[in-house]
Amino acid sequence: MKRNFNIHDLRIFYTVVMTGSTRQAAQAMHLTQPAVSHAISRLEAATGVLLFDRSHKTLRPTEAGQYLYSCLLYTSDAADE
Repeated sequence: MKRNFNIHDLRIFYTVVMTGSTRQAAQAMHLTQPAVSHAISRLEAATGVLLFDRSHKTLRPTEAGQYLYSCLLYTSDAADE
């Protein structure tokens, strides 16, 4: 069953990619670490793919995660114009 996500979840995802950890993203966004982890889980459930490689100390985006991140960058750049 796919769960919905929202724009806030995408902002959290972006921050996790930028910081490399859910803990640092939580601090930067004034959230709890579990709230950040749940947002990532919602995105992964909605897309049906893993967005992060969790086998390293820092979270690294998978190919799908990198694609989503690049889409967010493109969207952000287009919104700034």
